[in-house]
Amino acid sequence: MVDQPGSALVILLPAVERIVGAWRARLDPSAAAGVPAHVTIRFPWVPRAGVDDSVLHDLAGIVAAVPRFEVVFPRVGWFDRDVLWLEPDPQEPFISLAAEVARRWPDHPPYAGRFESFVPHVTVAVGSSDKLDRVADILVRALPIRDVVTQLWWITRSGTEPWMVRTAFDLA
Repeated sequence: MVDQPGSALVILLPAVERIVGAWRARLDPSAAAGVPAHVTIRFPWVPRAGVDDSVLHDLAGIVAAVPRFEVVFPRVGWFDRDVLWLEPDPQEPFISLAAEVARRWPDHPPYAGRFESFVPHVTVAVGSSDKLDRVADILVRALPIRDVVTQLWWITRSGTEPWMVRTAFDLA
């Protein structure tokens, strides 16, 4: 989600950002591009030029069917020892929301089809495993982190400009 222009659906997590924001600012390129701590529901999503009132109405309906929920981040996870992330509990609301978006917009597979499955997570840091091991050691002492999910955000980016919030959709 870093250097590509486009459109994404994300769930922002302010309580998580307060704990991991400083690490993300240094070690996660998406933070430098203007995206706070989040779980990505869909990237890429419908390009900005293709988002009209009908698309927004459909998305609002999908999001409004999901109740607000509390989430806890009790542990860290790894992708290939070069991406440190937080695992949410429960995962099901994120998975269900991503699946509904996928059913409605199947022409926009997550991460352009690069990964076989959707793994809900908050990326904390990307880089060498030695540096990330030190971050993980400190981070586990701050866990668990609790947050409340109340909105899904549509964000867009052009060129190297920062990501911008276009619309926030309230969960039920």
